Amino acid sequence: MGFSRQRCVGVWLWVLCLSILSTAAAQQSPDWPARIREQVKQGSLDRAMVVAEEWIRAYPKDLDAMAWHARLLAWSQRWTEAEAEYRSLLLSLPVDADVLMDLAHLLTWQKRYAEALEAIERACAARPERSDCSVEQARVLRLMSGTSEESAAATGEVTDAARHEVRVGGNADFLSYSGRGGSGGASLGASLNSRWNDQWRSSEAVTRYHRYGQAATSFEGSATYRFTPNDALTAGAGTAGNQGIVPRVQGQLEYGHGFRLAPGRAVRGIEATFAQRWMRYRDARVASLSPGAILYLPKDWNWMFRLSMSRISINGFQPNWKPAGLTQLTFPLHRSLTGNLVFATGTENLGTLDRLLWRSTRAAGGGVRIRLASGQELITFLELRHFSGSRSQTSFGLAYAFRL
Repeated sequence: MGFSRQRCVGVWLWVLCLSILSTAAAQQSPDWPARIREQVKQGSLDRAMVVAEEWIRAYPKDLDAMAWHARLLAWSQRWTEAEAEYRSLLLSLPVDADVLMDLAHLLTWQKRYAEALEAIERACAARPERSDCSVEQARVLRLMSGTSEESAAATGEVTDAARHEVRVGGNADFLSYSGRGGSGGASLGASLNSRWNDQWRSSEAVTRYHRYGQAATSFEGSATYRFTPNDALTAGAGTAGNQGIVPRVQGQLEYGHGFRLAPGRAVRGIEATFAQRWMRYRDARVASLSPGAILYLPKDWNWMFRLSMSRISINGFQPNWKPAGLTQLTFPLHRSLTGNLVFATGTENLGTLDRLLWRSTRAAGGGVRIRLASGQELITFLELRHFSGSRSQTSFGLAYAFRL
């Protein structure tokens, strides 16, 4: 009897010890997410990855551990591995809004905008109360338009997306009517496009023009305010010398509104724009009205078209109106290549003297954007333009862009 009582007491003591040890172990168990965040804050993604892998080894079925591992792969630009892990997670968590949004960010960085938009729509359907849904949708739609705000340099929570794009380049024009062996003009320029926050953007540019033995330097600037996720207003102005080959003063005002259509349609979204532009040359004045739209199509294709009506007043002549139209189709060629084709009719660009004097009847061309590395691109284009009176112009341009 005494032995049984002692045995019972021993069992209870053993259970109590196990309970104490278990509680102590639980209290000392590592806070995996906090450790990862600390390493990320210090800029050490490799060490953060080690912590995530320790977590997975300790708890192989912990989906939070897998999500953190995928996130770290994405931030380390191991995008193929990260995408595979996100899609594996979605097999177990098909309506997890956080995983879907993380996948959308990854696809956006790779410029796979249509797929990113689909992931965002799934995330928003799963959790409509998310405050970032409409913001992310609008951001991806803007990126699909090919504006200067690019996501390739973004790094999620590790650092802010690249806020500034610097572009330098130039183009050469070969004119059949120049009388100089076909050489007609050239321009060299540099621009800075900045994203200050979700509401404000700015753009500044300086361009040196050479035409008909004359040279002129133009300075232009604009600011864009996005007062809702789908509405933006841009105002800009520019000035140059009085040489007469480019406008000595110019101004512009543009309003844009985006429409997001239901998933599964041939057109996923539309961005409608209306722009006014004023240009004053030494001996001429131009005022133009230009409505337009961008259609966002599946597989990262988009189609832009713009109409314009310009009132041209040249000293000594009666003012007259000239209509014009332009369309551009943009499409992916490869993971790092984007192409575009352009067709125009009428005088759709009056920014140089030859465009003002010789009415353009039609133009065709195309270009390629080549992603060299994260945040770096090479942009090139070739255009053939026919003017009235059997005149023609061939233009070639090359630019290099990088993000800060």
